[in-house]
Amino acid sequence: MKIVDNIDKIINELGSNDQIGITIGNFDGVHLGHKKLLSEVYEECLKLNLKFILITFVPHPKMILVPNLDKNYLINTYIERRELLQELKVIDFLVEMNFTRDFSLLSPFDFIQKKLLENQNIGTILKKLFLGHDFSFGANKSGDISFIREKFPNLDVKEHKMFTKNSAISSTIIRNLIKSGDIKEAEELLGRKYFISGIVMKSKGLGRKIGFPTANLDYSEFVVIPKRGVYLTSTEINGFLYRSVTNVGFNPTTDKEDKDVNGEVSNKTNHIFKLETYILDYNSNIYGDRIKVYFEKRIRDEITFSSIEELKKQIEDDVTFARNFINSDHT
Repeated sequence: MKIVDNIDKIINELGSNDQIGITIGNFDGVHLGHKKLLSEVYEECLKLNLKFILITFVPHPKMILVPNLDKNYLINTYIERRELLQELKVIDFLVEMNFTRDFSLLSPFDFIQKKLLENQNIGTILKKLFLGHDFSFGANKSGDISFIREKFPNLDVKEHKMFTKNSAISSTIIRNLIKSGDIKEAEELLGRKYFISGIVMKSKGLGRKIGFPTANLDYSEFVVIPKRGVYLTSTEINGFLYRSVTNVGFNPTTDKEDKDVNGEVSNKTNHIFKLETYILDYNSNIYGDRIKVYFEKRIRDEITFSSIEELKKQIEDDVTFARNFINSDHT
């Protein structure tokens, strides 16, 4: 899969007789519905001997168009989306178009004409456009599949039906499940475990002092964060998976003294969740390393304890729960 920021740039990469099929969308999370669509497009491109082009956008259009959008919006970072799409091994070219305010004001006609067909060679070799049933585009999302068929009759457009798994699947539904702490249901719709990746940064080191050293994750400020609480997780380090327990929240017990001038906990005032992971049976130094934390099950709410000893006892109980869970039939 080759990655470009403009569809024109694929021309020089193609053979003289190559023809292409294109699909367009955000594909945040690369969930089961996305995978079904991409699999279907891939199979059709194989039958028609077409190169498969996927067009998507950076940043996500809603991050430009919705003023009050929750900052923690994306299921995955754009780099993670690339990696997830690459793993499917079905796409020849990924076109990541730069989405701006001016871009958002393009009429549906101009979007097709200027962003898709401006290069005459593209119009010549584009043999099929594969779109999801709810595809909409252009200013105020005023364009749809019917518009393309009416205004661009020479474009062969195939509409793909919505894929369901007992119920509808969408990135919006999955975001809401993650926010509510329903990790297992989110996993069902993603078709994979939900994860957050980031760099391990140094913290106050209290966990190490009480016998439970944690990896404090510096994650993207734009990704959706699970509901506050403690989770059974797995942590990927250098390609290997280790069982772990992760706290998502503001560390109310250990941060009691970290207050601002108004008496509020500093991190809470800035709305910054901490993701701290205790990795079972792992003692190596991973400061500065990039890791992935895969969420598997929500264990309990985040609790404020009256003492560090109470906190330590609860962590011991959480680790015991994790070990018992690992050894049960739930693995």
